[in-house]
Amino acid sequence: MLLIPALVTVALLLPSCKRQLPPPGPPKPFAGVTVRVATPKHLPLKELLRRHGENWKELSGASVEIVSADSAADIRLLSSAEMPHCVQAGKLGSIPPAALEASAFESGQLLRIYRYRLMDWDHKTYAIPVLGDSLVLVYRADLLELPQHKKSLEERLHHPMRPNGPATWQEWALIAEYFSQQANWTEDETPKATPRPSWPPLPASAADLDREFHAVAASFVRPRVNQEKLDALPQADRDRVLYDYHFDVGTGEPWIQSPGFLAALKFLQKVHKLRPRAAADPVQAFRKGEALFTLASLADIRALQEDPHCKDRIAVGRAPGSELYYSPVAGQERALTDSDGNFIPYVASDGWLGVMAADAAHAEAAQNLLLYLGGPQASLEIALEPRWGGGPTRRNHLDIDNRSGWFGYGLNKERTNQMLLALEAQCSPPIANPVYRLRIPAERAYRDAFVESIRPALSGQTPPESALAEAAKRWKELGKADPAAHLKEYRLSIGLD
Repeated sequence: MLLIPALVTVALLLPSCKRQLPPPGPPKPFAGVTVRVATPKHLPLKELLRRHGENWKELSGASVEIVSADSAADIRLLSSAEMPHCVQAGKLGSIPPAALEASAFESGQLLRIYRYRLMDWDHKTYAIPVLGDSLVLVYRADLLELPQHKKSLEERLHHPMRPNGPATWQEWALIAEYFSQQANWTEDETPKATPRPSWPPLPASAADLDREFHAVAASFVRPRVNQEKLDALPQADRDRVLYDYHFDVGTGEPWIQSPGFLAALKFLQKVHKLRPRAAADPVQAFRKGEALFTLASLADIRALQEDPHCKDRIAVGRAPGSELYYSPVAGQERALTDSDGNFIPYVASDGWLGVMAADAAHAEAAQNLLLYLGGPQASLEIALEPRWGGGPTRRNHLDIDNRSGWFGYGLNKERTNQMLLALEAQCSPPIANPVYRLRIPAERAYRDAFVESIRPALSGQTPPESALAEAAKRWKELGKADPAAHLKEYRLSIGLD
C-alpha cells in the first residue's frame, strides 16, 4: 500500500507532459487588409504579383487582389512614359522621403537611372521599379562563327570578329549585306532566292518603331562623355550633351531635325532594302530565320532560347553604337577611331514601375507593398526569374555573387557573361549622358506624330529631310498652346527645374 503514495509523489514532481504552445508572434501590421493592384494585359506581371503577393502576405497579413488596368486600385503598374501624365492628372500619391531613406529599403543600391530620373517627377518620388529595363541585341552567333562565313566577314570588317559581337550599326550593315547575298546560311538549309531579308522588319507597332529609331539615333545624335569630361565642358556645351535630344533644353523647340537625327534616318532608309517587305514583329521574324539580329528584351531571350530553331544558336549583346556622331554644339560630323563605337544607351523603353493611387483605400499598406517589391530581397528574386523577363534595378543584381542566378535563361557560361555585360552597359552605363525615352505628360501624342511622319521615309517613300520637317512641325503644333508649360514639362522630364 505504500507504493501508490510514492508514485503519486513522483508524478507530481515530474514536469507536465502537456504540450506548451509557443507565445504568439507580434501582430501583422496589415492583417485583414486587401490591396488592389491594377495591371496592364501583361501575363508575367500578374504571375509575378501572385507569387510575391503571397510572400508579402506572410509578412504583412494583407492580401493582394489583381484587377484590370481601368479598375479602382491602390497600386498601378505603369511604364515610365505613362507616369508624368498620371501625376499631372492628380492620380498618383507620392512616396515620402522617410520611407525611401529607411535602412531596410537600401535606396543607395538602386541604379542611377531609377534613383535620379525614372522614379521622380517635379522633385517628388512617385514610383518604385518592379520590372527593370532590358533592351539588348540578340543575334545568330552560330552564323557569325561558321568558318564558311567568318573569314569573309572579317575581310569586310577589316578586323577579327569580336567575342561580344559587332559593336556598331555600320558593322551590322556590312554583315547583313553579306548574308543577304547568301543562298545558304547553313549547310543544311534549303537554298533561298537572293537577295534575301537579313535585317529585321520595320516594326508594325508605333511603340516598337519609336524604340528602334531612337535606339539607333541616340548614338548618332549624342557623343558619349564620362563625368570627368563633362565637368570640363562650359555650361552651355554641358547642357547640350546632357539634355538636348527630343527638344532644345533652352528653348523647347524640337531638336529632331538636327544633323544626327537626319544621319540616323538616312542610315535606316539605306538598310531598308535588307528588310522583309512587310512591317511585322522583329522578334518573330528573327525566330523564323528572316533576320540575323533584333532588338529584344530579356523576356524575348528566354522564349528564343526555348525555341528549337534558336536554342544554343543565339548570343546577347548590347545595342550597337555608331562609327560617327554629330557634334551637338557645332553640328559637325565626327568619326571615331575607337573600335567600340559611340554607344549611347536608350533607356526606359520597357520595364514597369509601381505607383500608388492618390485615392488609395489602403495607402499605408500599398506603400509597404511597393517598398517590398522594390526592396533588396524581392527585387533580386524578381530580376533573376526568367519568367518575368525584367532587367536589373539595383547594383547588386549584377554583382559577381549573384551571377549564377542569371543562368536561368539557358545560355552557357560564356553567353551568360556576355548577356550580363550587355545589361550592365544598358542599365548601369559608365557614361554620364544616356538618352531617356520621352517622358512628358503628352508623350503618346508626340510619339505617334513622330512615327507617322518618319515611317514613309524609312521605306524610301519620302525624303528624310521632309519627314523630319513634318515631325518637327507636328510637334510644334502640339506644344503651341502653352510653350512655357511645354518647356517646363520637358525640363522636369530630364531632371531640371
